[in-house]
Amino acid sequence: MRALAAVGVVVMLVACSGCGGQSREPGSRTDAFCKPAKARGAAALTDDRGAIPANNIVPVSSATGQFRTVLALTATISRAISPADVEKVARAVSADRAKAVETALADLRGLPAKSRLTALAIGVPAERSAGAVAALYAAALLRADVAVTTLPVADAGTALRQLGAGRIGLVPLPLGAVATAVGAPKGPGELQARLQAVSTAGMKRNVAIGAPTQVADQPVLALSPSVASSLSVHTIAGLIELCGKKGLVIGATEKVHDAATAFTKTYGPPVTTLKGTTALAALEAGRVTAVLVTAKELAMARR
Repeated sequence: MRALAAVGVVVMLVACSGCGGQSREPGSRTDAFCKPAKARGAAALTDDRGAIPANNIVPVSSATGQFRTVLALTATISRAISPADVEKVARAVSADRAKAVETALADLRGLPAKSRLTALAIGVPAERSAGAVAALYAAALLRADVAVTTLPVADAGTALRQLGAGRIGLVPLPLGAVATAVGAPKGPGELQARLQAVSTAGMKRNVAIGAPTQVADQPVLALSPSVASSLSVHTIAGLIELCGKKGLVIGATEKVHDAATAFTKTYGPPVTTLKGTTALAALEAGRVTAVLVTAKELAMARR
C-alpha cells in the first residue's frame, strides 16, 4: 500500500453513488456504515480545521517596510522543510543553541540563492519547535546572502513588543500564542478562517502573519475502507455530521492522548484509549469505527 502522500492535506475519499447526503435513520445504509465492522486496511481524513494539534508555527513580522518580501521568503522556506527537519534542529537547539543555525544550514536544499532583502533580525523563541523554525529561517536566509542576526525572545508578548520597537523584523511563534497576544477571537474553527482571524487582529497591532509551518507528525482519523468508499465526506466534521456523535466508536493509542482530548473537545464524540493493541488492529477487528493515529503510524501500516 502506498504511504500517506502528505501530512496536513485532506485525503479525498471515494464516494459511492446515492450514499452521500442521506439522513441517518436507524437501520439505514448510512447508519450501518457508521458502525464498527471488520475490515482490512485503512483510509484517512485529516483534521483540516487545524484543531489537532494546535501547534502550527506562523512567521510574524512587523507590518512595515519589506514585510511582504519577508513573508514570501518564509513561505518558500516552510515548503522546503519538514517536521523531521524541525525535530532535528530542535534537538541541536536543546544541546547547543550556537550550533543550531549551522545544523540547519547543512540540511536545507533547493532554496533561492539570492534575495532582495539585505539584512534581517530574527527573534528566537524559547518554545522548542518555534526556536527550531527560527534557526531554519536564519539558515535559509543566510544561504540567500541576507545578513542575519538572531535575538532571544521569551514569549509572544515580548516578541510583539520587540517587533513594534524595531529590534527584530521576524519571529516564528505558535499560532495559539499569537492569537492570544493579538486578542484574536478564541475557538479552533477552520484553519484558513482561523489564520484570517488572527491575521486581521494582528494588523490592528501592526504585525503581519504568514503561512504556517508544520512542526509535528499530525494525527489523522483512520477509517475502515467500507466507510471511506461509501460515505461522501471529506472532513472529520462532515463524517460526524453524517454519522452523528453517538454513531461513531472512536479509538486512540496512548501516543495521541492529547490529540484525543482535543478531538472530543472540538467535535463531541468521546475517544476510547486502546491498550494492549494497536489502534489499526482494533480498526481491522471491528472494535471501533475510526481511530486517531499519527500520520507516520498510518503510513508505516500501509506499506
